[in-house]
Amino acid sequence: LISLYSSHHKHEMAISQILTPLRDPNLPSADRKQRLQDLMHYLQQLGSDYQNLIFDCSRMFYKESRQLVLELFVGYAPTDGGEAISNQAIMEHLKELSENDTQLENEWEKNALEITFLRNLIWEKKETGSMYHTELVFLYTSSISSLEKSLNQLETKKQEVETERERNAEFASAEDGLALLISQRRELLLRSKKELLEFLELSDCYDATDILQKLDTNEFLEERAIILSKLGEYLNALEIIAHQMGNVDMAEAYCQK
Repeated sequence: LISLYSSHHKHEMAISQILTPLRDPNLPSADRKQRLQDLMHYLQQLGSDYQNLIFDCSRMFYKESRQLVLELFVGYAPTDGGEAISNQAIMEHLKELSENDTQLENEWEKNALEITFLRNLIWEKKETGSMYHTELVFLYTSSISSLEKSLNQLETKKQEVETERERNAEFASAEDGLALLISQRRELLLRSKKELLEFLELSDCYDATDILQKLDTNEFLEERAIILSKLGEYLNALEIIAHQMGNVDMAEAYCQK
C-alpha cells in the first residue's frame, strides 16, 4: 500500500501508513526502530514541497534520538516533490531543535547538530559557500568557549568536593565522578580545537576578515595566526606565535614554512 501511494505521489498517505504502527505503545522496540528507519528513508526522497512534513517528522525523530535527525538530513537526496530543502533552512531547523531542548544547558551541546551537519556538507558534499564555512568556524569558537567555561566550573566544583572529602569520606564517589566528567570534557575540548585548526588550514572559503573582526584578540591566538596567514599578513601572524603565545619552536617552524 505504501508503494502504491508513493508511485502515485500520495506521499502524505504513504507516510501516514508508516506512522500508524508507531502510535502503538506496545510496538516492540525492534519494529519501532525499523519503522523509524523506513520513515527516515522515505522522507529523504521528498523535496521542499514537503518541507513542513519533513520538519514535523524530524521533531519526532529528535525525541527518539538526535542521531536520527542527523541521518535524515545528512542523507537527504530528494527525487520527488520539488527542489531540495535549502541547506540554510535545514540549519535553522537544527538550531531550533537544539534551542528548544531544555535538557541542553551549554552552547557546545546545542551546537553539536549544526557542526556535524556542516562538516558533512563541506567535506562530503563539497559545499564551498562562504556562509557555511564561516558559520562552522563561529560554531566551533562558540563551543570551545563554552567547553572552557564548563571545565572551569567543574574544576572549581571538584576542589570544593575535595575539601569536603577531607571531612566526610562519602564525598569520594562524587570526586571520582567529577574527575571522569572533567576528563571527558577535556577530551572533547581538545578534539574541537584540533578540528577547528585543521579546518582553518584546509578551507579557503570562509570569510577571514569577518572572523578576525569578531574574535576576541586575547583568545584563539593560534587560530588568528592561521587566518592572518591566509590573508598574507605573515608578520602579524608571527607576532602572535612568538610574542603572544610565546611558542619559540612554532615560530621557527612558521618561518621555515
